[in-house]
Amino acid sequence: MTRKYEEQGHVFVKEYPDLRVRQYLPNGLAWDRHTYEGYYVFEDENSLLHEREFMGYTVVLFRPSEGDAWMRPWNIIQQISISQGNDKEGNQIWMKGEFRPPGQTNQWVVLATGKHKGKKAEGPWHWLWPEDRDWEQPPKPEGYDYPNAEEFFYEFDEKDSKSKYVSPHYWIETAPMGLGDSKTVPRPAEKAPEKTRKVVEKGYVLVNKLPNLKQGKDVPGGLAFDQYTFEGLYKSLNPDSLFNDRPMIGIVMSLYKPEKPNEGMTSGNLLCQYCSIQTGKQDEDQIWLWGEYHKPSKPNIVLKIATGEFEGLQGEGTFHLEWPKDWAKPEIPEGYQYAVAHEFKLEIPDTN
Repeated sequence: MTRKYEEQGHVFVKEYPDLRVRQYLPNGLAWDRHTYEGYYVFEDENSLLHEREFMGYTVVLFRPSEGDAWMRPWNIIQQISISQGNDKEGNQIWMKGEFRPPGQTNQWVVLATGKHKGKKAEGPWHWLWPEDRDWEQPPKPEGYDYPNAEEFFYEFDEKDSKSKYVSPHYWIETAPMGLGDSKTVPRPAEKAPEKTRKVVEKGYVLVNKLPNLKQGKDVPGGLAFDQYTFEGLYKSLNPDSLFNDRPMIGIVMSLYKPEKPNEGMTSGNLLCQYCSIQTGKQDEDQIWLWGEYHKPSKPNIVLKIATGEFEGLQGEGTFHLEWPKDWAKPEIPEGYQYAVAHEFKLEIPDTN
């Protein structure tokens, strides 16, 4: 019922320089957020990815050396990316990528629609073009910045009927959310804190959708796709919380099935959603989160990495598709459109 094979290809990338943000942090760290578009060229013209046009979003935490402020594979601490794109017929293919040394770069097809529905794939992208293999680097077309070499293993399993689309529980080597062993949440610290304290955190994020990278379109199969970037503010139900009033920024991608023409996305028609979130002032300590929802599972958010004051912080939680009935609804201040309720269980480093 299952077959696997390896496939090679490359992707031409064009970055959006106006949407790039680079910031230096305490303790010799830096982070970079950039967005890009491009298209795939694979050896097999019938490949899942061949001639896939895409748009992506990447965040990188790294430790630049003196005299070299650029990020390199050897100075990266954590990289998280998400991209979406269409094949020639408009079917959607979403991929999530993650790199956390000493592991390899890896990315997963986390959603596929239409004729690709249920197909699963994972494999490495190459930060630098492989020079130790017989793999010729292609000339880049005019208007593109560089090519990336990529490889994938594919798996087709007819027995996996939990979802009509790619299951969020699929992996070959590591979990799609990059967790692996849940006790090894990545951190830039040399070692985990000796003491932590458990905290239950409840609150909500005020959301302001941004025009950058905003998309919405119908896709084959009676489905619709929605993407937006946002800025927000986290408000804890505990006003003394360490996390109260933390600014946030991120990207959200959603697939839904409208029941009537021109119907927007609702909690009832939403099929799945992925989000990458960074919280913290640009030049101060950072907390990065990854969230996903895949019907009928409940929404899940995992803390990916934290720096400075929160070095070693671990946690996971949920976001609510509808406002909890036993929570008072907040007033929405000017500049925000709505609020999303969140709950977390955290292990906070205890310095006392």
